[in-house]
Amino acid sequence: MILRIALKELYHNITTPRFITGFVLCLLLIPFSIVISINEYKSKINIYEIEKKKADEENLAKVYSMYRPVIVKKPAPLSIFARGISYRVGNRIKVLFGDKPMMTEGKAESRDNPFLNRFFTFDFVSVLIIIISLMAFLFTYDTCTGERESGTLKMMLSNAVSRSTILTGKLLGTLFTLLPILLFSFGLCLLVILLTPSIDFTLSEWIRIGMIFLFSMVFLILFMIIGLFVSSHLHHSGTSMVICLLIWVTFLFIVPSLANYSARSFVKVGSVENLNYDIAAIEHEFEENLSGYAQKLQKPDWGMINTYWADRDGFKLIGGATKSFMEIEKKKTEYSEPLRIQYADRKWQIRKVYLDKLKKQQKFARYCSFLSPAEVFKESVAGLCATNYEGHNEFLEQTRAYREALVNYYVQNKLFSSYLYFNWQDPDSYMTADEMIRFKTNGLCKSLDEFETKYQGDWKYLTVEIPNSNLWQWQPMDLSALPSFTYKPASVMNDVRDSLSYFGILLALAIVLYYLSFLSFTKYDVR
Repeated sequence: MILRIALKELYHNITTPRFITGFVLCLLLIPFSIVISINEYKSKINIYEIEKKKADEENLAKVYSMYRPVIVKKPAPLSIFARGISYRVGNRIKVLFGDKPMMTEGKAESRDNPFLNRFFTFDFVSVLIIIISLMAFLFTYDTCTGERESGTLKMMLSNAVSRSTILTGKLLGTLFTLLPILLFSFGLCLLVILLTPSIDFTLSEWIRIGMIFLFSMVFLILFMIIGLFVSSHLHHSGTSMVICLLIWVTFLFIVPSLANYSARSFVKVGSVENLNYDIAAIEHEFEENLSGYAQKLQKPDWGMINTYWADRDGFKLIGGATKSFMEIEKKKTEYSEPLRIQYADRKWQIRKVYLDKLKKQQKFARYCSFLSPAEVFKESVAGLCATNYEGHNEFLEQTRAYREALVNYYVQNKLFSSYLYFNWQDPDSYMTADEMIRFKTNGLCKSLDEFETKYQGDWKYLTVEIPNSNLWQWQPMDLSALPSFTYKPASVMNDVRDSLSYFGILLALAIVLYYLSFLSFTKYDVR
């Protein structure tokens, strides 16, 4: 009997304008959304390849102080289905000794919390949520009220048919109506993807897509039951439709917006300006510390340098200087670089407080948004697509761990106390000031005093270049022995396991609401 009622409901549904409307909406919006997502993904991949090429060039180092590797994260292929936060955070990090990575580049100075979900994103899952939830309501808002108004419900109950059979049959018939639309949506999406030669999914990604479809079915059933629940408590279809539309607008638009607003209102993060002010104060203290130490060192016997190039984070290239100059620079490096790492730890303590507040704000917004089943579903899909906050945070954690490994390598191999940190010449080839004068003047002067007395230090007499003193002639170092970074995303089983909690929430809510609908329908007045 349940199957007969379901088939009758199916036949009735597919002959109504509602079914045609839903089908047309899918036919228009689903391909449009997936094409846009694919084009954006291609653009992301092109940007990634450009950034990766630049990073490979930047990662070439002539000396150890020059090596500050740039890490570029490849876009997640399944961001085609759900963007999550992946389109609001950067994908590039430069590993520095003077700072621990707080965020990907371009977001550390942002005034807005990039971890908060947007009000709406035009991707496959967002469009699917709108269409499927709306269609579920359109086919269930009059499940009880419509049959009561037409008198067919009274006729059905006059026969030997239980109310539970009628309720289950009508719900199953609606599922038979909407499931083909859901299958069509996914099939159309996958067809577009398969016809795009630049996209090639792995087995784990196909497993994730299968899980997304399973979650979508539960989401569809849940909204069908919500519509059934509303209809079983009312006696007029017009009122039921208005209530369902209010619920739909609330779940899809009002709750996410209020969640972000509440998070910003109740969880204060603090201004970026204050963060930068505190960091600048620490950096100023560090520079004063270095300056004070440098003033205590003796002066070199001659300040003439063929090449001196310095930049941020301890980077410097020195060539063609005297032995005493090189020795003083080595002492500076021995002092400055361990100190730089210590100050990086101090700056990280401040940045971590700020970052923890951003995380707390994001979690508060997430928990508030879970008042909407649509947001629970969206979060579960973002987890399966590796575009959620946890996936991005794992990338940051791995880059911080890599920085620690790189710093430990420099410390253990005593690179901060090595001339190789800023110079690639053989230390045995370093000359005193007098030796350098004789060499550079080709024997014209025997000592620095003679050069300054007789020729007033005129550089035009320095005609001979010190071998290997021109940094542009230095070849990149072999860095194969240094730790390398390889991003290890979470396994498919780990992401599925994490998403099962969201699946459980949706399923439990569907069961509870169905039970409450059944209790209400058993007392439903069919007159």
